[in-house]
Amino acid sequence: MSISIFIKVCQILRYIENCVIFKLYKKSIDVMGHCIVILIGHRIKITSKDPDEAAAELIAFSISIKGRVVMMTKNTKIVIGIIIVCISLFATQFLVNPQKEVPVQYISGMNVINIEDPKEVVGFGDYVFVARVDEEIRNVDSSAEDLDPGIPMTTYSITVLDNLKGKIKKNTPIEFSKIGGISSSSNMLTLLEGDIMLEEDQYYILVAAGNDDGSMVQAAATGAVKLDVTSEEEILSSQAYKDYEKYIDEEVEYQRPRYKSMYEE
Repeated sequence: MSISIFIKVCQILRYIENCVIFKLYKKSIDVMGHCIVILIGHRIKITSKDPDEAAAELIAFSISIKGRVVMMTKNTKIVIGIIIVCISLFATQFLVNPQKEVPVQYISGMNVINIEDPKEVVGFGDYVFVARVDEEIRNVDSSAEDLDPGIPMTTYSITVLDNLKGKIKKNTPIEFSKIGGISSSSNMLTLLEGDIMLEEDQYYILVAAGNDDGSMVQAAATGAVKLDVTSEEEILSSQAYKDYEKYIDEEVEYQRPRYKSMYEE
């Protein structure tokens, strides 16, 4: 990229500095300027590695060369515009939705089975199926008498793709709940030991139990197994799928009251 193009980019950044969007997302623009410096290489020496200071040097440079800009071609302007928009959107998205890790606290559960034994887990559950998690619907603190009020319940919209045990409706959105989520009392992610939160657009083998109201809940802390697949076609050939077929054949059934899900076929 020629020095004339770089100069023009600096002037554009200077213009953005005076806009309302710059005042709202100053850090985003600073990051954008720093990224552009990296992209164009050695056209100008920026001494600072800090995005704020580097952007300041960049703008100062644009001011010092004001009035000596060489005209760019139309195609070059388009390319530079695309680069600026892409970097700006990326930086703004990062700043508006900072990737901060939520503190996690694990709580010991009163388990009546060995949750480390998949044969006991599937034997405790009423249904075992492969599902795609479509979206999280709600996260509320639990009011169940047998649970600490600080333990939330998270409900998801899922789509069942294949049944391993029981017959749940396939290829239609249904609700599935689990113990765990963001606790309003502590603003932390609260989970039972051994459990995980479900991720949207990911595939899982889920072990579920029916409730007396027809809803379904994850049967155990280890009743959600994420599949290392990227498409539905890979599920049947995955090792986890084959393992759970075997676990169900050799399941250790737990004697307890059983309820039918409203989502049965």
